Parts: sequence; C-alpha cells; structure tokens
Amino acid sequence: MTIPGIHARVGGVWKEAVDQYIRVGGVWKRIDEAYVRVGGVWKQIAQKVVPGSQWYSSPGSYSFTVPAHNSIFGSSFGAGGGGAGCFSNGTVAGAAGGYSSFGGIGAYGGAGGPGTVGGRGGTAWGGSTVVTGNTGEAGFFTSWPSNSGYGGAGGACYPGMGGGGGARSTTHGNPGTWPGGGGGGAFLLSSARAGGGGGGGGGYSSISYARGVYPRGSNITIIVGQGGAGGSSFATALGGNGANGGVYVSWS
Repeated sequence: MTIPGIHARVGGVWKEAVDQYIRVGGVWKRIDEAYVRVGGVWKQIAQKVVPGSQWYSSPGSYSFTVPAHNSIFGSSFGAGGGGAGCFSNGTVAGAAGGYSSFGGIGAYGGAGGPGTVGGRGGTAWGGSTVVTGNTGEAGFFTSWPSNSGYGGAGGACYPGMGGGGGARSTTHGNPGTWPGGGGGGAFLLSSARAGGGGGGGGGYSSISYARGVYPRGSNITIIVGQGGAGGSSFATALGGNGANGGVYVSWS
C-alpha cells in the first residue's frame, strides 16, 4: 500500500516513493508506517493508506476526519420534495427537500409539488459533476364518463445513481426512494377533479480531491438534507414524502 509523503531523489529529480521496504534479517519487508524522533518524542511522518468508504443517510450535520489517502471522492444527493396532497376542493402543496453538502460541494433538495403540476428538481454546486434532479410529474384527471386520473410520480435524483421518485398513485402519494427521490402526488375523486403533482428529485454533485487538498487528520463538514413532507394539511389523500438526501465518501 502507498505511504504518502515520502520522496526519493532519482537522477536529480524528486519522485514519490510508491512503496517503501526495509531489509530485516536478509528479507525485504514493506514499511506500513514511519516515525521520526523529535525532541525525544516519536512522531508519525507517514501512514499506510487503507481504502474505505462511508455513507451518511440520516438528516443532520457531521464531521468527517480525513484518513491517510491518495485521493478522496465525495458526492452529495439533495433530498426529494414532497408530493402534493388532495382534498375535496383542490390540492395541498408538498414541502421542499433540504440540501446536502460535502465540504465545498453540495446539492439542493427538490421543490414540493405545488399543486397539480410537479415540483422542480434541485440544482447543485461546486462539483466536477453537477446534475439537476428531475421535475415531478403533473397530476392528471379525466372527467365524465371515466372520472379517473392519478397523482403524478415524483422526480428522480440523478437516475442510475440517486433514488427514484414515488410512483403514480390513485390514492395517497407514494414516498420517494432514497437517496433524494421526490414523493408522488395524491389523487382524490372529488369535485376538485385533480391529481396532485409529484415532488422534484434532489440535485447531485460529486468531486475527487487529490492528496494534499485536505490534509490527513483535518475535518470536512457534511450536511444531509431531510426529505420534504407530502402535502397533508386539510388533505384527505396525502402526498408522498420525499426521500432524505445523502452523502457518500470513499478514499483510496
């Protein structure tokens, strides 16, 4: 494994030593850690890199302590917006999802379904890859003689990476899928004759940092957004909740 920070002068040029060895009893053994004695105290000057990864899925604020690494990858998924609910005279808007961030990059949550139309997808900032979440689907109603319809599906958060939106519904809206999927809109057969719009999917942002951008032992602030609640005040058919956001970190 690579021990970062050790260099050797080769032909007048300083080059990083990818692996370091020491000869013990005639056998070459790889060095995992290196120390130097300073003022009578042993201090670590190099540490082996142990690849790993971690998900943060519960809403809140965290502090990530940077391990020994050659590179760090971080990605943020904004939370999904809530789907619109329905009552006898119309719709009830869903709430917006919260933002998620990893250091200097982040992604906003999707908007809640505001009525019969879908909520907008969340945008993102700071990363080398930034993706806006999908807009929620509009609700639908067709009048007599069929008198049928549905609540619109929630928007997905970065399809293939993030969570999908809640599916169409003919009753209560379906919840979004983690991370960042928008909640589905509700549907109620009433005098309002309208289906609720789905919540928008959260945005997505990711980046890779080379060693040295964040020194070993430093801390990176992580924030995970909470999913927006589905429309519920006065609602007979409740909108689906948006899924919480998430942050994924890996290092090697």
